[in-house]
Amino acid sequence: MKIDKLIESNQKILIVDDEEVNRVLLKAILNNDGYLTETASNGKEALNAIEKHNPDLILLDVMMPNLNGYDICKILKDSPNTSNIPVIMVTALTDKDSKRKGLDAGAIDFLNKPIDRIELLLRIKNILKIKKYDDFLRNYNTELESIVEKKTHQLKNAFIETIDKLASAAEHKDGDTALHIKRVSHYTKLIAKELGFNDDKTQIMFYGSAMHDIGKVGTPDHILLKTGKLTPGEFEIMKKHTIIGQKILANSTSEYLKSGELFALYHHERWNGTGYPNQLSENEIPIEGRIIHLADHYDALRNARSYKTAYTHEQTLEIIIKGDHRTKPTHFDPEILSLFKSCHLRFAQIYEQYKDRRNVKNHVNDYYTAIASTQTA
Repeated sequence: MKIDKLIESNQKILIVDDEEVNRVLLKAILNNDGYLTETASNGKEALNAIEKHNPDLILLDVMMPNLNGYDICKILKDSPNTSNIPVIMVTALTDKDSKRKGLDAGAIDFLNKPIDRIELLLRIKNILKIKKYDDFLRNYNTELESIVEKKTHQLKNAFIETIDKLASAAEHKDGDTALHIKRVSHYTKLIAKELGFNDDKTQIMFYGSAMHDIGKVGTPDHILLKTGKLTPGEFEIMKKHTIIGQKILANSTSEYLKSGELFALYHHERWNGTGYPNQLSENEIPIEGRIIHLADHYDALRNARSYKTAYTHEQTLEIIIKGDHRTKPTHFDPEILSLFKSCHLRFAQIYEQYKDRRNVKNHVNDYYTAIASTQTA
């Protein structure tokens, strides 16, 4: 549709004047030229008429009792619902100060009484034409924003699904990994929320933590799937999955993949400096590494492996808090360890919810539920 077709003569004009003769005269002129009109005799009536009829333009007398034209104009321009309605002030005042005051209040033009019919119609025609263009552009921009938002939503869905597929790639080498990464992402989200991170950062960590074990795709099968204890040499190769994961995810502009890179590289670092690959300690370890170290360790203890039996939640809780021959409380950020003590039952709930493959689909659905909630927030 061409914009010119939107420029019609039967637009609605509100006439506000406390003198009836002026209202009648203006109404006759405008109706004769094809405009629809409404009238108001004072400020209160004018505001009610504007709310009811949503006029395309207002002819506003300046000198009226109670609310004068300046007051009404300022009220209209201060409201987002009426600020785009053009106002022409009609007045017998001709001094510059009165005109400046009207322009400061938001009027777009001035007409002096007595009204010249030709000048009135010409001013109205030009102003309404400008308003129609403005309305067209405003609606067009709104429509464009809606289209862009829809496309962005679709792209984000596709991106998150790609992250899920990427994180699950290691499943082809280690069948336990797919369920493990889904639980760990939920533990991570829980910890991040309890630490006070905002919703955006929490969601980024939720997705990023799912990629912490992506480096295992580069670990040889005979080591990754070995049923017995790893030799020192084999363990050194196994430890390289942190660096491999970091390299896979490096140099991305995506906040999700940047987060994933941190989780992949630092998830085996320990608070006391005995972890790997860089033996970092305390706050040298990015918060992503400190969060996921506990989350990852909790889930590893809960699961049976070829070299160990599965522990119950109660056994796992005791090991993390008190330590055993392999795990020490000093391995964990004290603040995160304290947080775990206070909400450990929620870890158990997450584990139960995602302990078998029937709930894998639910995890993917959680991605899209999370996305939908951020779109409507």
